[in-house]
Amino acid sequence: MIKEFHILDKQKLLGAGSAYKLGEIEIPELGGKVYLRVISSRERDQLESEISSGAKAGNLTNIRAKLVVRSIADETGKRLFSDADVEAVGEMPAPLVGTLFDACARHNGMSGGAVEDARKN
Repeated sequence: MIKEFHILDKQKLLGAGSAYKLGEIEIPELGGKVYLRVISSRERDQLESEISSGAKAGNLTNIRAKLVVRSIADETGKRLFSDADVEAVGEMPAPLVGTLFDACARHNGMSGGAVEDARKN
């Protein structure tokens, strides 16, 4: 069976955010779960810019925390953390932030090499 596709218009493309579902990940150590949202193209560009620019190009300081604060959401998809929370999230246990980072990266279509690629550019 061949699936028929329709030409998308501007409104459909601009409204694409609703097509992406929230993900979730269980955190057994804390006895609960968190929701993951898909970040916008602008948020991803900002993150990649932070990696590849600044006083020291390729600065990966708190890069895991930066993706986590942009991706963790409540049940409605609203961010739980603001950018001001990066330092606090960066102080959380490394295994927990690593688990969250990996889940956020997968949910946002960012391969393990995406951070490294951004650093090189």
